[in-house]
Amino acid sequence: AGGGVSAGSARYAIHRLFIQMHGWYIKGLSPAGGSWAPAVPAFGMAALLPKRLGDLFEHRFGSDDFDLGELALVAASIEALIHGEAIGRLSAAYKARGLDPKQRLSRGE
Repeated sequence: AGGGVSAGSARYAIHRLFIQMHGWYIKGLSPAGGSWAPAVPAFGMAALLPKRLGDLFEHRFGSDDFDLGELALVAASIEALIHGEAIGRLSAAYKARGLDPKQRLSRGE
């Protein structure tokens, strides 16, 4: 009624965005044969987010409709979290191999 999209529609839009942009299927975002409407607030993803961000999403986005700015904020937040996790894993892989992540790799490495 207020011009926003429902939580289920927002969840679907973010799911499609990540598939189209990155080929990502995010566990907890797309339903496993169920409804796009999350059974719990924050797209059902609060457990996957840092506690503070999950609490913020649950408080603000629990049952209200989303406007486009809020939808963009949620998508950007999830994308930034995934990027940060990927950087952390890559750094760990470099360290496990005894490599400096700031140095270029040779073809043999």
